[in-house]
Amino acid sequence: MFALTDETYSVLTTLPPGTTTRQMVSVALLNQGWWVLGSVLGALISYALGRFLPLAIMMLLLVHTLVGSARDNPTGPWAEIAAVACVIGLQWRWRQPLLSILLGTALFVLLRNPALWA
Repeated sequence: MFALTDETYSVLTTLPPGTTTRQMVSVALLNQGWWVLGSVLGALISYALGRFLPLAIMMLLLVHTLVGSARDNPTGPWAEIAAVACVIGLQWRWRQPLLSILLGTALFVLLRNPALWA
């Protein structure tokens, strides 16, 4: 039986002894229908969220990192702000993510570690 899922098995094994085959098939079809409906809804929701969720997650991580890093730095959030502005500017101008991230990271490291350039 292709409709036999864990849920269907657990329901079918607890049915009273006088249960007909038609009732068992109905239970199996109902459970299979819920599985298919849940799969389709999950696919549609993930498709809808997939268009903007990666950007939202990256922004959330960026804000979390900036706030945490700025709190630890006695000179304030200026290194973080400059590095983010550098990445945004380079990405807007050249649309090269690797270049933007590498140069933004290098600027951040230099600004946070004055001993490297002093």
